[in-house]
Amino acid sequence: MCKAFVFGKFIPFNSGHEAMIRFALSECDFLTVLICCSDKELLPGSMRKQWIVNAFADIPNIEIIVFDYEEDELPGTFITSHEVSAVWSEKFKELFPDHSLVITSEIYGEQVASFMGIRHIPFDPEKKLYPVSATKIRTDAFDNWG
Repeated sequence: MCKAFVFGKFIPFNSGHEAMIRFALSECDFLTVLICCSDKELLPGSMRKQWIVNAFADIPNIEIIVFDYEEDELPGTFITSHEVSAVWSEKFKELFPDHSLVITSEIYGEQVASFMGIRHIPFDPEKKLYPVSATKIRTDAFDNWG
């Protein structure tokens, strides 16, 4: 049985996130969606979780988890670096000891997988299929919502 996970802030949950999760579901038997919630973020994890639950209410082989953390203990997930990937990989190993696959749309996905000793499948890393960015939405929702 292949267990996979995806992770992100999902602020806000958008069509690109939904497409990545649907793609991930097609690549595994069971999928965990990890919502990373920093103590520095204002939007509660429970709201983000509800957005995803609503989109996947009819899917039985998915689990959606809110992971609250303090940025004093774990670096913000918005930082892309070899060192940050190593730190988060250790946390992911604790959370997902039986998962063998991670699916991301970011460049750090391959690093995370390598540190964990698992497979990585990239989803639309250049954002050509789904040219939407949660970061851009947060900056200018009207022009960037997808």
